[in-house]
Amino acid sequence: MKNIFISSLFYLFLFLPYLNYTNADHTLLHNLNQKKAKSKNEIQGSTSAKDTTKTPTLEKCKKKIATLAVVEPQDYEMLALSQYSLPSPTSLIRLIVQQSNCFIVLERGIAMQNLLQERTLSSSGELKQDQNMGKGQMITADYILTPTIIFKEANTGGVGGLLGGLLPGNAGSVAGIIGGSLKFSESQTSLTLADTRSGIQVAAAAGASKKSSFGVVAGLGGSSAAAGLGAYSNTPEGKVVAAAFLQTYNSIVDTIEGDKDLIRENSLLEFKKEGGKKIKKAKKSIVGEVRLSKINNVPVFTKPDGENIIFKLTSKEEVVILGEEGDYYNIMGSGGEGWVKKILIK
Repeated sequence: MKNIFISSLFYLFLFLPYLNYTNADHTLLHNLNQKKAKSKNEIQGSTSAKDTTKTPTLEKCKKKIATLAVVEPQDYEMLALSQYSLPSPTSLIRLIVQQSNCFIVLERGIAMQNLLQERTLSSSGELKQDQNMGKGQMITADYILTPTIIFKEANTGGVGGLLGGLLPGNAGSVAGIIGGSLKFSESQTSLTLADTRSGIQVAAAAGASKKSSFGVVAGLGGSSAAAGLGAYSNTPEGKVVAAAFLQTYNSIVDTIEGDKDLIRENSLLEFKKEGGKKIKKAKKSIVGEVRLSKINNVPVFTKPDGENIIFKLTSKEEVVILGEEGDYYNIMGSGGEGWVKKILIK
């Protein structure tokens, strides 16, 4: 009996250090697992995802940075959103961009078909000729903005739906439908900005929002600014997504403003002047009449500005008057169509 007791004490002292190490190691491993689980659902990118527990405020710019077009969701992406009774986020994002005064938002979505229809009507002669509608007027998009959304399910804490341009093929459709029937308590969003000329992604940002961030309408400047957003302004799920996108967009603006090489300074930003131009219609008695060049080598210009010469008229060459603007006639001659000074035509 004495020998058994001594043996027990021997083995107890022998394994005591290992028992202490095992308990400490177990505690450390437990803490590491908790940290790993906590960071598992966080989005990482050029701008790390931050939880929006307060109402986000939209950052605004003093002047326009560049022109921008927002990517429209594909059919399978719309299907994923519809499971949560949410419409396309394009209108939401365009409102955020417009309110920030940082970019000129270009129409490349549903209304693009109507824009092309107007030009078709103009070129076919169905529209009035003095409406200043023609080729070379549409502005190029400097950047393309692509949105992505990840929904965190309310009951499981897992990732339920995914939409955006980052998943190729039908992968996005499958990911979106998996969590489509479940409500979510958190939305993680990302935005990628690509240069249209080079195709290079120049900025990316991620953000997150929980149910406590329901005041996103205030971040857009009040309820009047968010009118027409529907589910994104009057449903809990929609407000979660809106708050996340607002935060993510702020990060994109910070990235662009911090790099002067990404700011596009050009005359295209003066787009308002283009629509205000008016072409003065010539008198009815002049349009369609045949006139003659007074002298030889009369220059014909591309625009009524006297800069770029297309061709020259010979002495007494016949031309047809198409219209007039200022001190110039819009004529059609043997060399084509152009503008010539009135004082050189009789």
